[in-house]
Amino acid sequence: MRFSKMFYLMIVLSSLMAMIYAQKPVVGQNGVQSNSDLFTPDISINGAIFLENESSGNDFLKGLEFEFNDSLWYFPGLFFESSDGTQMLGMYLYPGGMKNAFSVFEVGYCKNYPANTGKRIRANKFQTENGVQLGMTVERLHLEKGKPDSVLVDYWGDTLYRYEYLDEEFLQHYLMPSYFLEYKEEDGQVSFFRFGFDYP
Repeated sequence: MRFSKMFYLMIVLSSLMAMIYAQKPVVGQNGVQSNSDLFTPDISINGAIFLENESSGNDFLKGLEFEFNDSLWYFPGLFFESSDGTQMLGMYLYPGGMKNAFSVFEVGYCKNYPANTGKRIRANKFQTENGVQLGMTVERLHLEKGKPDSVLVDYWGDTLYRYEYLDEEFLQHYLMPSYFLEYKEEDGQVSFFRFGFDYP
Protein backbone atom coordinates (compact mmCIF):
# COMPACT_ATOMS: atom_id res chain seq x y z
CA MET A 1 0.00 0.00 0.00
CA ARG A 2 2.78 2.37 1.00
CA PHE A 3 4.65 1.47 -2.21
CA SER A 4 1.63 2.27 -4.40
CA LYS A 5 1.15 5.65 -2.69
CA MET A 6 4.83 6.49 -3.18
CA PHE A 7 4.63 5.38 -6.80
CA TYR A 8 1.53 7.52 -7.36
CA LEU A 9 3.18 10.52 -5.65
CA MET A 10 6.26 10.16 -7.85
CA ILE A 11 4.09 10.14 -10.98
CA VAL A 12 2.26 13.29 -9.85
CA LEU A 13 5.52 15.08 -9.03
CA SER A 14 7.05 14.05 -12.34
CA SER A 15 4.04 15.36 -14.21
CA LEU A 16 4.17 18.67 -12.34
CA MET A 17 7.89 19.07 -13.03
CA ALA A 18 7.33 18.30 -16.71
CA MET A 19 4.64 21.00 -16.89
CA ILE A 20 6.87 23.53 -15.16
CA TYR A 21 9.85 22.88 -17.41
CA ALA A 22 7.66 22.85 -20.51
CA GLN A 23 6.71 26.45 -19.72
CA LYS A 24 10.29 27.54 -19.20
CA PRO A 25 12.23 28.75 -22.25
CA VAL A 26 15.26 26.73 -23.21
CA VAL A 27 18.40 28.56 -22.13
CA GLY A 28 21.44 28.36 -24.37
CA GLN A 29 24.75 30.15 -24.80
CA ASN A 30 23.05 33.35 -25.93
CA GLY A 31 20.18 33.30 -23.45
CA VAL A 32 16.56 32.36 -24.06
CA GLN A 33 16.11 30.64 -27.40
CA SER A 34 13.39 32.03 -29.64
CA ASN A 35 10.71 29.79 -31.13
CA SER A 36 12.32 28.76 -34.41
CA ASP A 37 8.92 27.77 -35.78
CA LEU A 38 7.72 31.36 -35.38
CA PHE A 39 10.80 33.33 -36.35
CA THR A 40 11.18 34.28 -40.00
CA PRO A 41 14.15 36.49 -40.90
CA ASP A 42 13.47 39.84 -42.54
CA ILE A 43 15.75 40.77 -45.43
CA SER A 44 14.29 43.94 -46.96
CA ILE A 45 12.93 47.42 -46.36
CA ASN A 46 9.79 48.49 -48.22
CA GLY A 47 10.42 45.67 -50.69
CA ALA A 48 12.92 47.99 -52.34
CA ILE A 49 16.32 47.26 -50.84
CA PHE A 50 17.57 43.86 -49.71
CA LEU A 51 20.35 42.66 -47.44
CA GLU A 52 23.58 41.72 -49.21
CA ASN A 53 22.12 42.64 -52.58
CA GLU A 54 24.27 45.04 -54.56
CA SER A 55 21.74 45.40 -57.38
CA SER A 56 18.93 46.56 -55.07
CA GLY A 57 21.38 48.87 -53.31
CA ASN A 58 22.35 50.47 -56.61
CA ASP A 59 18.69 50.89 -57.60
CA PHE A 60 17.73 52.38 -54.25
CA LEU A 61 20.58 54.92 -54.29
CA LYS A 62 20.17 55.90 -57.94
CA GLY A 63 19.65 59.64 -58.18
CA LEU A 64 20.02 60.20 -54.42
CA GLU A 65 22.63 62.36 -52.75
CA PHE A 66 24.33 60.58 -49.89
CA GLU A 67 27.35 60.66 -47.64
CA PHE A 68 28.57 57.89 -45.35
CA ASN A 69 28.43 58.49 -41.61
CA ASP A 70 30.73 56.44 -39.38
CA SER A 71 29.86 58.00 -36.02
CA LEU A 72 26.54 56.30 -35.16
CA TRP A 73 27.49 52.60 -35.04
CA TYR A 74 30.56 50.42 -35.43
CA PHE A 75 30.48 50.54 -39.22
CA PRO A 76 29.89 53.27 -41.83
CA GLY A 77 26.28 53.82 -42.82
CA LEU A 78 23.95 55.83 -45.01
CA PHE A 79 20.89 57.51 -43.49
CA PHE A 80 17.61 58.60 -45.05
CA GLU A 81 14.55 60.30 -43.57
CA SER A 82 10.96 59.45 -44.41
CA SER A 83 9.01 62.03 -46.41
CA ASP A 84 7.44 63.52 -43.28
CA GLY A 85 10.74 63.67 -41.42
CA THR A 86 9.68 61.35 -38.58
CA GLN A 87 11.48 58.08 -39.40
CA MET A 88 15.12 57.33 -40.15
CA LEU A 89 16.50 54.45 -42.19
CA GLY A 90 20.13 53.46 -41.64
CA MET A 91 22.01 51.08 -43.94
CA TYR A 92 25.43 49.73 -42.98
CA LEU A 93 28.28 48.31 -45.05
CA TYR A 94 30.89 45.92 -43.72
CA PRO A 95 34.57 46.24 -44.70
CA GLY A 96 35.40 43.99 -47.64
CA GLY A 97 31.79 43.71 -48.79
CA MET A 98 30.49 44.51 -52.25
CA LYS A 99 29.72 48.12 -53.06
CA ASN A 100 26.17 49.02 -51.97
CA ALA A 101 25.51 45.49 -50.70
CA PHE A 102 24.32 46.47 -47.22
CA SER A 103 24.65 43.97 -44.37
CA VAL A 104 22.49 45.69 -41.74
CA PHE A 105 19.42 47.94 -41.79
CA GLU A 106 18.04 49.95 -38.90
CA VAL A 107 14.93 52.08 -38.46
CA GLY A 108 14.32 54.60 -35.71
CA TYR A 109 12.62 57.91 -35.01
CA CYS A 110 14.42 60.97 -36.39
CA LYS A 111 14.09 62.73 -33.02
CA ASN A 112 16.56 60.20 -31.59
CA TYR A 113 19.27 60.96 -34.15
CA PRO A 114 21.56 64.00 -34.38
CA ALA A 115 20.18 66.84 -36.51
CA ASN A 116 20.89 66.64 -40.25
CA THR A 117 21.82 62.95 -40.07
CA GLY A 118 19.79 61.80 -43.07
CA LYS A 119 18.64 62.92 -46.49
CA ARG A 120 14.87 63.05 -46.98
CA ILE A 121 13.38 60.66 -49.55
CA ARG A 122 9.85 59.91 -50.83
CA ALA A 123 9.07 56.89 -48.64
CA ASN A 124 6.47 57.75 -46.00
CA LYS A 125 7.66 55.00 -43.63
CA PHE A 126 10.09 52.09 -43.42
CA GLN A 127 9.01 48.52 -42.77
CA THR A 128 10.19 44.99 -43.48
CA GLU A 129 8.51 42.50 -45.78
CA ASN A 130 7.08 40.77 -42.71
CA GLY A 131 5.60 43.96 -41.30
CA VAL A 132 8.15 44.89 -38.63
CA GLN A 133 7.82 48.65 -38.21
CA LEU A 134 7.99 51.47 -35.71
CA GLY A 135 4.95 51.78 -33.48
CA MET A 136 3.90 48.13 -33.70
CA THR A 137 3.20 46.62 -30.32
CA VAL A 138 5.84 44.44 -28.75
CA GLU A 139 3.08 41.91 -28.09
CA ARG A 140 2.40 41.63 -31.81
CA LEU A 141 6.11 41.29 -32.56
CA HIS A 142 6.37 38.45 -30.04
CA LEU A 143 3.34 36.72 -31.55
CA GLU A 144 5.00 36.81 -34.95
CA LYS A 145 8.63 36.20 -33.96
CA GLY A 146 8.55 34.47 -30.59
CA LYS A 147 10.38 35.76 -27.52
CA PRO A 148 13.82 37.40 -27.90
CA ASP A 149 16.92 35.30 -27.31
CA SER A 150 18.74 37.83 -25.15
CA VAL A 151 18.66 41.31 -23.64
CA LEU A 152 21.61 43.65 -24.18
CA VAL A 153 22.65 47.17 -23.23
CA ASP A 154 24.08 49.20 -26.11
CA TYR A 155 26.84 51.80 -26.18
CA TRP A 156 24.41 54.55 -25.12
CA GLY A 157 22.98 52.55 -22.22
CA ASP A 158 19.72 51.67 -23.97
CA THR A 159 18.18 48.21 -23.61
CA LEU A 160 18.08 46.10 -26.77
CA TYR A 161 16.08 42.89 -27.17
CA ARG A 162 17.80 40.55 -29.59
CA TYR A 163 16.81 37.57 -31.74
CA GLU A 164 19.39 35.32 -33.38
CA TYR A 165 18.75 33.10 -36.37
CA LEU A 166 21.26 30.34 -37.10
CA ASP A 167 19.66 28.36 -39.92
CA GLU A 168 22.59 26.89 -41.85
CA GLU A 169 20.98 26.91 -45.29
CA PHE A 170 19.89 30.55 -44.93
CA LEU A 171 23.32 31.67 -43.69
CA GLN A 172 25.24 29.71 -46.32
CA HIS A 173 23.22 31.44 -49.02
CA TYR A 174 24.60 34.77 -47.81
CA LEU A 175 27.98 33.41 -46.68
CA MET A 176 27.41 34.96 -43.26
CA PRO A 177 27.97 33.55 -39.75
CA SER A 178 24.71 34.59 -38.08
CA TYR A 179 21.62 36.73 -38.49
CA PHE A 180 20.02 38.99 -35.89
CA LEU A 181 17.04 41.21 -35.25
CA GLU A 182 17.07 43.59 -32.30
CA TYR A 183 14.65 46.22 -31.10
CA LYS A 184 14.05 48.85 -28.45
CA GLU A 185 10.78 49.23 -26.62
CA GLU A 186 8.97 52.32 -25.41
CA ASP A 187 5.51 52.21 -23.80
CA GLY A 188 4.91 48.70 -25.15
CA GLN A 189 5.76 49.66 -28.73
CA VAL A 190 8.77 49.13 -30.97
CA SER A 191 10.71 52.41 -31.01
CA PHE A 192 13.77 51.19 -32.92
CA PHE A 193 14.83 48.04 -34.75
CA ARG A 194 17.95 46.80 -36.47
CA PHE A 195 18.43 43.59 -38.43
CA GLY A 196 20.95 41.88 -40.64
CA PHE A 197 24.11 39.83 -40.40
CA ASP A 198 26.82 39.81 -37.78
CA TYR A 199 30.24 40.84 -39.03
CA PRO A 200 32.14 37.74 -40.25
